[in-house]
Order: sequence, then C-alpha cells, then structure tokens
Amino acid sequence: MASFSKIAHIKPLVTITLRLRRQVSSIRLNIELRDEPRTSSTSTGGVLGELLSNIAANIINRYQTGQLQIAWKALNLTGDIIPVSLDAQEPFDNVSTPLGIINRTLLLIPPTSCRQQSPCTIQPVIVAYDAEGNVIQKLGTNDQPWQVQGTVIGQSSQILYGGIANYSNGQAQFQSFSLPNLGSYQVQFTFIQPNGINSSFFTTANLTVQTDPVTVTEAILGGQQVNNIYVVNVNDTFDISVVPVDNITGLQLGQIKWDNWTWWTNVTLYNLPNFNSHGSLIAQNISTTIVNLTAVTVTDLSINATGMYILNIRLVSSDNKHTIQMVSNGILVKNSDDNLVTDSDQLLSNVTFAGNYDALNASNQLEIKRAMIYNYFISCGMPLVSDITLLNGSVTALFQVSALPTIISQAVTILLKKPNAVPGLNLISVNINGRSYSVSSSPDSSSGISSDNQSANIGLIVGLVVGLASIQTQSPSLNRIGSGRITENVQSQAVILNVAQDEFYKVDYPLIEMELIAFD
Repeated sequence: MASFSKIAHIKPLVTITLRLRRQVSSIRLNIELRDEPRTSSTSTGGVLGELLSNIAANIINRYQTGQLQIAWKALNLTGDIIPVSLDAQEPFDNVSTPLGIINRTLLLIPPTSCRQQSPCTIQPVIVAYDAEGNVIQKLGTNDQPWQVQGTVIGQSSQILYGGIANYSNGQAQFQSFSLPNLGSYQVQFTFIQPNGINSSFFTTANLTVQTDPVTVTEAILGGQQVNNIYVVNVNDTFDISVVPVDNITGLQLGQIKWDNWTWWTNVTLYNLPNFNSHGSLIAQNISTTIVNLTAVTVTDLSINATGMYILNIRLVSSDNKHTIQMVSNGILVKNSDDNLVTDSDQLLSNVTFAGNYDALNASNQLEIKRAMIYNYFISCGMPLVSDITLLNGSVTALFQVSALPTIISQAVTILLKKPNAVPGLNLISVNINGRSYSVSSSPDSSSGISSDNQSANIGLIVGLVVGLASIQTQSPSLNRIGSGRITENVQSQAVILNVAQDEFYKVDYPLIEMELIAFD
C-alpha cells in the first residue's frame, strides 16, 4: 500500500468546511488524494488508482449519508468542529462539485405501459433530496455512482432486466426496465449499498420508494437483423440472424423466448416492386434454425444467380402468439472470380435522386430502394465494379465503375431516358468519374443528357454488365446502409438487358463472351 505521503497532498480535490459551533468562523480543509504522475494524462487504472478511487468513494459516501459527521464527532479530536459541507473535484473534472446529504427519495416517474419481457414505454425516474428539499445532483463518485435497483415486491430474488440505474445529474433514470410476465406487479426501488456505508443506514433512513400496481400486457415484437451479410458469391452459403426486440421502443428484450415455446422461421426472397434479379434462394440440406439466448439464426442459405436481393424473414412462436415479419438488408450476389473495390475513397461516381432518405429509413424501405437502384444500374448496362452506398440528404447512390467511357455514356443515356424508372425516386443528376450529367429540362431533347463537359447528343446503345469479384471482408455493423464494395481488373461481358418491361436493347462486342441477364 502506498504511504500517506504519496497519496495525500494539500491541493483541492476534496474540500471540507469545518465549523466551530460556538463561533462564527470556519475552517476550510483541502485534501488531495493522488498517485505519482502518470505517463498518460487520461489513465486512472492500476492497483493504486483503484485504491485511491475506493478511498475517495468511501469519504464521499460517508459524508452523503451523514455517517462521516457522526464518526468525526465521536472521535472528539476536534472538539465541536464538525464538517458542514463537502466539495469534490474528481479526476478530469474542471470544477469542484458541492455534495448534498441524502434525506429522502421520490419516485418522480413510475414505470408505465409495460409489456412482457419488454422495456416499459415510460421508464422510471427516482430523485433524491436533502433535508432542505434541494435535489441532490450527485451521489457517489464518477466511477462509483450510487445505484438504484428495482425489484418486484414479494419476489426480491428475481432479477429484472434493466433493473439497475446509476444516480447522476440529479436522478436515477432507468433505460430498459422491464417486467417478465403478464399480470399486475408492485415494484420497489432501493439503493444498492455503496462502498463504505453501513447497511443499517438504509434500513433506518427508509429511502425505499414503491409503485402502485403496474399492469403488464402482451408483448408486441419486432426484429432487427444482426451480423449483416452484404456480399456473397453465387451458391456460397451464408447465415441470417435476427434479434427479436420490443416493437414499440426498438429496445432489446429481457429474454427472446419464454414459457417453454421456441421460434420457427421461414426465409424467402422478397419481391421487389421493380428490377428483380432472377436467382433463387436455396436452403441446403444442412440448413437449421438456431435459437440461443440473444438471436435466432437461419444457417446455410445460398442464392444461385448474380444481382442484389432482399430476403423476407418471418419468425413465428411455436405457440402461435407472436409473429415477426421483416426484410433483410440488400445482399449483393457476385461470381466467385470477380473482385470488388472496397475503399470508399475510390467511390468516384454518384447518382442523385429526389427522395426523402430519412423517411425511407424510418419506414424500412431504404434497403429495398438500394437493391432496386443497383439492379436498375445493371439493367442499364452501367459497368459497376462495386456495391452501392446510399448517402443521407437526397437519396444519393455512391459507387464506382470500370474505365469504359463509351459503355458508361451508353448507360447514362439509358438512365436519363427514364428518370422515374425506380418507383418513388426521381433522377436528378449523374456524376461518373468527375463528369456530370443532369436530366434535360427540354421536353423535345432526344437524348435527355445535359453534360458540363460536352453538349453533343449520344446515340442509344446498350452497355455491358461487369462481373464483381470476391474478397474476404468482415461483417458490417447493424446500422450500415451500404457496404461500399468495389472491384479491380473486371472482365467485360456483352449482355442482353431489359430497360423496361417492353424495351430490350442488345449490343455485341467481338471477342467477348455473351451473358444473359434478365430483370422484371
């Protein structure tokens, strides 16, 4: 243990004001608890750091319960001089904070609108006051705050999901407090005994607060995809994982299954409003559904043709009381010998549509639009060498193309000919490798192209489809919209493509193998 000379210095970390009751004067005592200087200005770890943290928490906790004052007076070393206030300045705080002495607590907001295993829509809030009725802003230290725990009266041994909250900024605000089963429950909230405090204090202080009976109704469940898969090879297997969540708050459940039932799953290809690729979803003989404590996973799925696909995922509880219907992110399926460029700095092309990105995201339509945009680009012959990423603001698709100027011009011609081809989105502009095109305002324009580099009309010729190649990448995060993958050294292919349901264009290039791509 470090000597007192190493950890006690006369500098203002803990400031105690001592008052002689029979006189007007007071004494201000400043004490600093610290370790020797550290190499890192942000480090508080280590054995000595933990020791000092415990000492500081002990002093502050005993003061805020009044036990420090009682013990101080009982020692009778300073006569009638006892602490009447305590300020603390903790590591990395710029100012000292006055600390109050707890006198009572109040359940300011009780839990309301609670569903099975789901965070209550209205979360409980507990506030502590001193004897003068002032709200206590802080109880404990920054790294050891006081904690409030909620329990069901008569079932104190049952641990509630989200049942503990730290007291800070004048309240203990719960974030995911939930109750387990249908019925009516009375809940009590008590402080967990902090460091250095005698357990008898909370018994005598009576700081426990209780709710009126809280009604718990049937769970309303939704799903969130996790460990998202964005790019796979044709016929390669992949897994789809879903976390059941509360559909009202979007928060995790205490348990994803209860009452001895389990989840059944069904995964199919989602039918896009337009530009569907014509592959099939294949469940292998070894495909299984795995239900663990956190997620439901369908294993060993595959798709047998290139394009971008959305999966329709349906989970049904075995007791038929709960159903979750959702769609996956867009999954780009490519040939195994194609390569994608994944560096976002190399995504030098973009197409902008008039659309509400936030509204599409909120309605779970953003990935559906992304899949249609990708497949539409391919149907126009755009020589894509990447996945596409959608950017906020207007709906902007960011991607990269191969260096084939003639083919790019042909694809842009087709894009601008039908600016409303993607349902719900209106094409505004196209920027390919630094060259900008916009939809012509002239109704009699034969090409529909307006370029900042060239004003000549370009004949309508079909471009070619570029394969995409495999690389090993980690799964993106849950909130990712586009994978931003791209390719190098892509081999060109001649194609027959469908621009609209009744318009087909064909172009043959010598010495290049023909491939057939079909779209709805």
